[in-house]
Amino acid sequence: MANPGYRFGLENMFRLARRQVVLMENRKRHEFMDDIKSLFDKKRIAWEKLYYYCRNSSVTGKPHLMIASRSPLPQYPALDNYSMLKEAVEGI
Repeated sequence: MANPGYRFGLENMFRLARRQVVLMENRKRHEFMDDIKSLFDKKRIAWEKLYYYCRNSSVTGKPHLMIASRSPLPQYPALDNYSMLKEAVEGI
């Protein structure tokens, strides 16, 4: 996370969010999950816990966005590895 503006942008999203942050971006450029984990580990995100999920597109059936939540969301598949999202956009 070399760009400080990018880091502050993520921090602000989590500071303003009450329950979840939903991210959809060109996943070939940003590794949101690693950046968020780093901020959380450094206590830059003030949530007690952090859970990661993905949502599948109703058109392609592939994951198309990431949900970071402060509480469990059993209705969504857990996102254990960000490569699931990166693989979904390969060839697009």
